[in-house]
Amino acid sequence: MKVGILTFHNAHNYGASLQAYALKMCIQQMGHDVTIVNYRNPKIEGQYPQKLRPKFTKKILNPKNWKQFVYDTIRGIYGQKAWNRQWKAFDQFITEELLDNDRRLIGVDGFECLHKDAYILGSDQIWSSFLTGKLDPVYFGEFKKKERIISYAASLANGKIAESEEAAFVKLLKNVDAISVREEKLAEQLRQLTGREVSTVVDPTLLLKAADYEKIMTTERKLPDGKLPTEEKYVFAYFVVEEKAVEECAKKVARKLGLQLIELHYYHMPENSEANQFADFGPADFLAYIKNAEMVITNSFHGTVFSVIYRRPFYSVYKKNGRVDNLLKFLQISEKHVSSAEEIDEITEIDYEDVHKRLAEYRESSLQFLRENLK
Repeated sequence: MKVGILTFHNAHNYGASLQAYALKMCIQQMGHDVTIVNYRNPKIEGQYPQKLRPKFTKKILNPKNWKQFVYDTIRGIYGQKAWNRQWKAFDQFITEELLDNDRRLIGVDGFECLHKDAYILGSDQIWSSFLTGKLDPVYFGEFKKKERIISYAASLANGKIAESEEAAFVKLLKNVDAISVREEKLAEQLRQLTGREVSTVVDPTLLLKAADYEKIMTTERKLPDGKLPTEEKYVFAYFVVEEKAVEECAKKVARKLGLQLIELHYYHMPENSEANQFADFGPADFLAYIKNAEMVITNSFHGTVFSVIYRRPFYSVYKKNGRVDNLLKFLQISEKHVSSAEEIDEITEIDYEDVHKRLAEYRESSLQFLRENLK
């Protein structure tokens, strides 16, 4: 089949870009002719500008917003160089690995000329009006003619449909031939609203094995002392958002293991400007540093996912995160969740043989959903 994928492929976010890559590769491995459709929701596109500038809106007149305005101004001045490198790395990955160098934009009226047999909607929070500005009909297959429309691990903010949007969901989902979502509570809500079968499936990054990511792995990134990641042992800390607890846990683990600490932040700011603190990685660097780490400390779902895929020792640091909780619970490694450095005492090993047996079960039902609906 000729299959098109509609997702937030243009988001400069490690999880967003790698889930898009994973789903594309998975469908390709099933023998289908698959492309990621270069449709770009305007609000999502506006989240990742090349220049970090504060936004001048009426909100600036409110003193409550001055602190954020000052932060955005400092970020633009201090972090632009690192942002340039990060932006270019993401842009290259998106162009080469996701779009196969076809940068042609597809508008809401451009789907008929693509001649696809099926479209997959997802993964990511494509049904979140908070992120897309309003419910985007493209992510519900509103363009449908004769094509088969499937949602895969679609989601929205908080994994719950607002009461004010329930009627719109019922109407829009009539376009979708087979529905799967990321969260079980969303699946149950949709079952009640639509009276239809709704499956819960894994994040696309979990559909692939470690070897499947080798094609995009980099070995060119240098550590501060000029060595490659494989030549000097280190603890890797990835901050999807800035949290003091992650910093404290990472420093404690690095001291315990007697290793250098490498940190990945999203923005380069005065408070994370040490030689071991980076904010310019692309998706390939992100994978390489997790794969080669002695230990990973993160507050990110995808940081946790790739620690598991690469069989790395790790701690997931957070107060509340349903997605990570569900993953760790299913894999029976909930002890790898901590909320503070005080909870880290003896660093225990993970039985990855057992974990990956469970992961294979976790993966198989999701693969079966795709096989059955792409016939």
